[in-house]
Amino acid sequence: AMTLGDRIALLRDGSIEQVGPPLDLYRRPASRFVATFLGSPPINIWPAGFGPEGTLRVLGVAQDLDRSRRGASAMPPKVEVGVRPEDVTVSEHPGPGLTEGRVLLAEPLGNETIVTLLSEGHRVVARAPAGFGARSEGPVFFSVSAERVLFFDGETGRRFD
Repeated sequence: AMTLGDRIALLRDGSIEQVGPPLDLYRRPASRFVATFLGSPPINIWPAGFGPEGTLRVLGVAQDLDRSRRGASAMPPKVEVGVRPEDVTVSEHPGPGLTEGRVLLAEPLGNETIVTLLSEGHRVVARAPAGFGARSEGPVFFSVSAERVLFFDGETGRRFD
């Protein structure tokens, strides 16, 4: 459907979840269901919560979010974040703003390497350059593209901005 149609309709249990151009459904899914249905490897979905200082914490790390775009008051009590694997940047070396993970699997595909990590008890899937030298069980460091993070209501699964 992503390659054949100008517009697609995604159904769930006989109801329309979302209708639109394929790239809109991929980049701006209406719900967690739509986000997880499209994409290979699938989108990362992680629980998030508010720390004592009021910042959103994802995988144990406080996230610096654009408050003008996403005010804390507009966020539901239970939040999940979605990040596509191409929006996760991996590095073999620690650095500022990077979160540590452990390599579970590195899949060299020729033009890229799909790296699956474990961080704070959650799986993180990233697209890395070809020849990325991650070793199994070895440490790896990653960051996410903040402007590409999707926010979902943890109760309803609906995306919100």
